[in-house]
This record gives sequence, structure tokens and C-alpha cells, in this order.
Amino acid sequence: MKIQKSKRKLNADREGYDFKKWHRGQCIGNQSIIKNVNMHPVSVNARLWGDEQEELFTREEVKDMPAADFILHMIRWVAWEWGKNLKAKHKVVYTEHNKLTDDMIRVFESEAELKKTMSDLEPLIQRLLNGSLLQKFQDNYEEMITLALRREYKDAMAVFTELVMNHKTQHWRQPNMQHRVQQNHGGSIQKIVPTSAYCEFDADPEAIIFSKAWKRFFQYLQYLRPNEELERNFI
Repeated sequence: MKIQKSKRKLNADREGYDFKKWHRGQCIGNQSIIKNVNMHPVSVNARLWGDEQEELFTREEVKDMPAADFILHMIRWVAWEWGKNLKAKHKVVYTEHNKLTDDMIRVFESEAELKKTMSDLEPLIQRLLNGSLLQKFQDNYEEMITLALRREYKDAMAVFTELVMNHKTQHWRQPNMQHRVQQNHGGSIQKIVPTSAYCEFDADPEAIIFSKAWKRFFQYLQYLRPNEELERNFI
């Protein structure tokens, strides 16, 4: 009788990052590489990133440039600058202007993280190229980049927060002082806040992924071009 060997659970500390040792169905920690797409190697479509973007332009300098092209030129510029700094082995350094955490420094010095971020951003680039990005999203990205290129990073992040949060509420109960007084005396009075309806962003998994990747590019742009006034930077 042939004995079927059980699948060996990989040691996440020693084997979790070696793709050659992985087989479909094996687990890394408690996660299967079939169920978790982040476990798969990523690839970058070079055609979407075009030639090297040498300059950044403010919105005032290119008033007639279409919004999609304006957004694309910033995304491609950051990608090329990040890649060039990695090739030149430039060290990412914490300053009072960038307030980078140890994790962010590790990310900015990693070629794999750049590749993953670019791969996550490609759906956004494709939508910009074929004109399928929702107008609301395009307006928000244009405004964020316009502010970021003026080095108004805090204001730009406020627009990003508006995009992803959209003043939504979760279901929760707000007890008041009368609730505390009456809790042992026959009842309570409290305010119930209902959950907000889903917006376009919530119903678009791709948009959720590429918005997170865009935020990483935004942070790298601030690292390269910080505002000298600390209160205008996003921290």
C-alpha cells in the first residue's frame, strides 16, 4: 500500500521568503499561498511605466495637460526616482521633516517592495490610460497631486482621507451621562449611530489596493521633496 506523505508546514522564519521551496497547498505560518495572493511573486508591466520621467510639473505649469496625464507623470516620476536611488544604493535617512519609521525605511530600501508597489498601482494606470477611472476618483487624485507638488502634503493627505473614508460611520452606540446614572435603575438612554452605505470606493477592491500603493508613492515623494515648514508635511 502506498503511503501518502502529508504536506510539510514551512518554517516562516527560515523558509517564508524562498519562493523556490513553495508548492501549492503548503502553508506559510497559518496562510495558504493559494488563498493569499500576496504570497505569489509579482511582476511589473514595463510598457505601462513608459520612458524615464525626468521632470515634475506643478498644475500651474501645465494647465492644459489632461488630468489623467498629469496624474500619470507624477506616478511615473516617483517610480523612476525610487528605482534610481535603489540602483545607486542611496541610504534612506530619518529627518525631522520626513519622520520615517524603521518599517518605512526598510520599505524604501527594498527593491521587492518597489516592485510590489508598482504592480499594485498598475490597475490605476490602466484605468487612466483607457479613461475608465471614475470621475470622482480622478478629481481626488488630481487634487492630491496638485497639492503634493506644491509641497502641501498635509492638505493632500486630507483629500486622500476624504477619498477612502468619505465621512462614513460604523454601527455603534453612544451612551450619555443619563445612561450611566440609570444603568442600575430600570433602563438607559443612548444614541445609536447606523452604518453608512457603501460608496464607490468600498465596492471596488482594485481601488482599495491601488490607493494604498499610491499612498506609499506619496510618502516617497515627501521624502524626496519635503516642505521646510514641518507643519505642512504629512506625518
